[in-house]
Amino acid sequence: MLRRLNTNLVVMLVSDLRHYFDVPDDSPASLRKLADQQFAIVRAATACPVGSAATTAVGCTRRPERRPCAGFVMVFRHTNGEISWNCDGCGDDGVIHGWEGSPADLSGLDGSYATGDVVALSISRDVYDALRDVLVLEDAAELLIASAEGMADGVLLTGRTGAFEELIDYVVSEANAETNRRRQGQLDEACAAFEAAMDWP
Repeated sequence: MLRRLNTNLVVMLVSDLRHYFDVPDDSPASLRKLADQQFAIVRAATACPVGSAATTAVGCTRRPERRPCAGFVMVFRHTNGEISWNCDGCGDDGVIHGWEGSPADLSGLDGSYATGDVVALSISRDVYDALRDVLVLEDAAELLIASAEGMADGVLLTGRTGAFEELIDYVVSEANAETNRRRQGQLDEACAAFEAAMDWP
């Protein structure tokens, strides 16, 4: 499924995303968490142009010294199809293959139809994670979430007002159907932040 290369005492995770497509629900939590992270890394990387690097809003899953790493994953999408990634906190890194054409591949999306002014909005990591779980989104909203940037005090979303408006519609619908009060509160918080950023009444 994956292998770790150890070269000059530097360990790198080399994985093929196709091996994570059908991870059973009864798999160990560590495997499901790794699969989710690998998919998130590919989504973030393919929201960027080929040959570009970005600090994503994807959090690190490692626990150095038994404490959760607070770092964010940096990605680089190579012209040969590889996606390399590195945690800006603990230095954990790897390379992902086999992502082309997968559900995580956003390279074919086009959000250029979104109009309006460019808005930058900072939200908490918890609220961002709730937004990432909204399953059905149009291209502009999907790219808005995937291209978010990790910051010291949270996550920065940057996009045109049209993309935010599109995202709000989906988030409101999801919040109205949500039965988990904590997640519903996070989705409501996101909507309020979006509306405030765009000066909506």
